[in-house]
Amino acid sequence: MSEHSERTDSHSADWAQQQSRVQIASLISARTGMLVATAVLSAVAYWILGNASRVTCPGGVNADGSYLDSAGNPTDVAPVCISLTLQPNSLVFILLAATVIGAVAIARRFATSVQQARWILDGSLLLLIAIVIVCLSTSYQTLFAIPLTDWQPGSPVPIPFLLNVRVEISDLPIPG
Repeated sequence: MSEHSERTDSHSADWAQQQSRVQIASLISARTGMLVATAVLSAVAYWILGNASRVTCPGGVNADGSYLDSAGNPTDVAPVCISLTLQPNSLVFILLAATVIGAVAIARRFATSVQQARWILDGSLLLLIAIVIVCLSTSYQTLFAIPLTDWQPGSPVPIPFLLNVRVEISDLPIPG
């Protein structure tokens, strides 16, 4: 093979590799907007659906206005209500943003073909949705698994570590 032929082959390979990198960069630019839009929509869905509440008031009031404890026995002490309000956890929003940033960085750094870049970015789209679904379902399940029927006034409410729950304890409202 002549020297001229080797240079031409080398030039053709460099040009093809450069074209591939341009196509990958173009795909990443186009899919980044879709990733950001999906992350924003996922965050809004989590913000809206990530709220729930649970209230229990062990005890009550007799027809004559006297108080009853949680076992139905008369008492002089007003029954206490406990209210748990689930709110969205800010760590989920950070995780959504990190997923977008990480996916774009990984695609730029490691994708050697358009198909690899598409696989990385499309997989990240699914990951964004999965994060919200998993976080919502575990938050709801955990909130409703907290044993409020066994709770006694003055004792702490067992709130799991990553659950963002506001606890309010108040006297039973008396119907009037």
